[in-house]
Amino acid sequence: MTNKTLVLFILVLFIGCTKESHLIIHNDAPQMVEVKVDGQIYPMLENCEPVNITYYLNSYLLIHEKEKIPVTYSGSLFIKPQDFKVTMKPGEDKHLYVLQDRAAIEITNISYFIHIYQILLREDSISVWSDNVLENMILPESTETFPVSPQNTQLKIIDNYSNEYPIIEVELTAGQYTNISFSGN
Repeated sequence: MTNKTLVLFILVLFIGCTKESHLIIHNDAPQMVEVKVDGQIYPMLENCEPVNITYYLNSYLLIHEKEKIPVTYSGSLFIKPQDFKVTMKPGEDKHLYVLQDRAAIEITNISYFIHIYQILLREDSISVWSDNVLENMILPESTETFPVSPQNTQLKIIDNYSNEYPIIEVELTAGQYTNISFSGN
């Protein structure tokens, strides 16, 4: 009798079923975003229906299957590209919300001779400047736009002769452009 009870107990432990889990991705940004989930690309327009991906995972009495799903966001100046994994469990839904988390600075170099070589940023409370945020120098009479963290509130411009210009106080808001005209004065 004890052997039958033991066998029955072991069978009950391994009896399981497959349960649905949903990964639901919402685009809460006011522009198109590209989301890549487990190698599949989903272009998401603004105000579109959420992407709903169904996973079937095994669930036993004591053991539950878990699956780590790779997710990547990209495609917008105002959204920092992200690459991470979401752990899916049987019978549990996960919601992801794509939000704007960056601001943009647009600098117009209205000088005739000065090349903007570096732009450094910092927060008010931090004394250390960032690395150069420019990929290329900004030539006279040209404009460059680049994404930044909205926590930065001060901007320093350095020209191609290593001259530093007065610090510019900037107000940055996620999802918005801040325009700056640089004359070299």
